[in-house]
Amino acid sequence: MPKLSNKFVTDNGLNMREEIRRERTIELFNEGFRIDDLKRWKTAEIEMPQDMLGIKKSGTEYESTNLKYPTNIDGCIIVESERTWGEKNYLYPIPSDQIQLNPNLKQNPGW
Repeated sequence: MPKLSNKFVTDNGLNMREEIRRERTIELFNEGFRIDDLKRWKTAEIEMPQDMLGIKKSGTEYESTNLKYPTNIDGCIIVESERTWGEKNYLYPIPSDQIQLNPNLKQNPGW
């Protein structure tokens, strides 16, 4: 795999920010950091409502299996769809017991 450098990005017509984000998505897969990145970059309202995809079924050895999931136009299994993301999801709710302990605390918007 070539080193991600300014020259590589320029020579291949890529966007450095998108490449860094793509790399983080791959490198940190299943390590619990993805949602933190989406919140930090404020891209969750774009990314989260998209279908969650699984393996490519069409045109592979999985095509003959009895997997009951729908597929998208590219033949990938749609594991989850119709997810939503609201502005309130960028912040966690403040636990009610903490608000009771400190009346100066106010609940985060939307919670």
